[in-house]
Amino acid sequence: MFQPCAVLRAGIHSIMLDGLDAVWDFINAVQPDMPRAVVNQGMKGEFIEEQPFAQDLQDFINESDADFISVRGHYAHVREPNSTSMFCGHYASRVKAQKAPKCILSAPKSWGESAALFLPMRMREGDVRWLPSLVVGDYPRLVIAQSLSESKAFDMESAVLISSVVCADEQAQAEIRPHLSLKRTEPATIISSIAEMHHQLCDSDYEPLPCDDETRTGLRFKEAEDIERSRAERLFISLN
Repeated sequence: MFQPCAVLRAGIHSIMLDGLDAVWDFINAVQPDMPRAVVNQGMKGEFIEEQPFAQDLQDFINESDADFISVRGHYAHVREPNSTSMFCGHYASRVKAQKAPKCILSAPKSWGESAALFLPMRMREGDVRWLPSLVVGDYPRLVIAQSLSESKAFDMESAVLISSVVCADEQAQAEIRPHLSLKRTEPATIISSIAEMHHQLCDSDYEPLPCDDETRTGLRFKEAEDIERSRAERLFISLN
């Protein structure tokens, strides 16, 4: 049975697309309506004197209309198919290509890099919605602001959930969440809260705290519980 495998690179991270379904999930995201039979032939190398399929996949990405490609999955340490090499990186389970939402907030240069995009949030009913969001900071330390509205733009006309993350590297394998999430409703307090959280994020190393009772993310259980509480209540109360 034909089961292709592709490994993508995004900055320092490796992302594995393992199996026909995973590879086609990626292709359908970046280039919808591709002819499946013809592309499968290309994967198998059935076209004489044609470029390798790895180059085809790169061309699909380059020619995509999407501004961003979001990949959901988990960290894995597995043997690469048909190889003695070990893969250490992110094992993709779902891919979403998207256009950037409109954003009325022009992030100052002191916040580092900035990008407006749609990010997922699990709602109270259990469904996942993609909300217009603003991400600021220099990787791997990021502040994330998500608009809790039905709007397709990050316009600060409704409540905004603000959180931070220190992204995992290949050694840590787990992200660190230094701050409790904040919920702000006024443009002035949204901007000031993002600025303050970004300043605090840049002003500390935020190493995992030494403690016998740690979760796999490197947080103490009390820290993790506080974060889960704040995220569970984010839509219903004003968080301090």
